[in-house]
Amino acid sequence: MCACQLINMVKLIGIHTRIGMSHGKTLVRHNPLTDRLDIEGDRVNFAARLEPLAQAGEVLLSEELRYHPDVDQNRFIFTPQQRPLPKAIGDKSKGTLIECYTVTLAKAEKPGADSE
Repeated sequence: MCACQLINMVKLIGIHTRIGMSHGKTLVRHNPLTDRLDIEGDRVNFAARLEPLAQAGEVLLSEELRYHPDVDQNRFIFTPQQRPLPKAIGDKSKGTLIECYTVTLAKAEKPGADSE
């Protein structure tokens, strides 16, 4: 919800951004080089690969997040996509088509939309 609202709100002031999101286990560790906490894991890497595949003003989701039981399916419109990976990740090589989904808010969820 937040990602979709963020995309819509910053677009109003002329900023076009894109977001890649995934769901899964991650690790939070101290990075001694930067002296701060870093988040790492396969799902973090996957989301990082989705973000550059998104068009300006687009949110891309992994299949795991699209079908996660906590995602209220009635609040969003999901459109299946196949996008080529720009860089290898895990067991997937560069150029592999991955299943992902664009997500937008359902009409009643858009800022300023009338409730039905």
